[in-house]
Amino acid sequence: MSYLLTNKALSDAFGLSEIGGYANSLLNSHPFFTSINEKTGDTVRFNETADGHTVEIDLPGVKKPDCKVELFQAGSNVKVYVKASRKITHKGGTRDETFTREFSLREAREESVKASLEDGVLTITAPIEVNKTRRKVIDLQ
Repeated sequence: MSYLLTNKALSDAFGLSEIGGYANSLLNSHPFFTSINEKTGDTVRFNETADGHTVEIDLPGVKKPDCKVELFQAGSNVKVYVKASRKITHKGGTRDETFTREFSLREAREESVKASLEDGVLTITAPIEVNKTRRKVIDLQ
């Protein structure tokens, strides 16, 4: 199962459409939410198969020391927090930009989650580790 989060999907997922046009215009104008590929506008791609999860996040201009991935085991799920920053130089000025994202990977273990940042794409992978259900018959007393 694949999920593609576009600007509209992100605004709907975080309820920003209820706030109004200002939030949507802010979301659409933010460079981390607007991909270099203007046709799709995607920055986050989720792919879930029977074997595992793959999440790809476009982070152009972000270097490894400026990207942090934190994991938190929550039952059979892993909560993932991504924070990245970069400096943008435009028309003689420099400004800092920060990208943050939080999501859960179901039926995963934090020990098995791997992350890499290559060519401006952060890739997070985690195999699905389904707990085997056990059936036990007990004697009646």
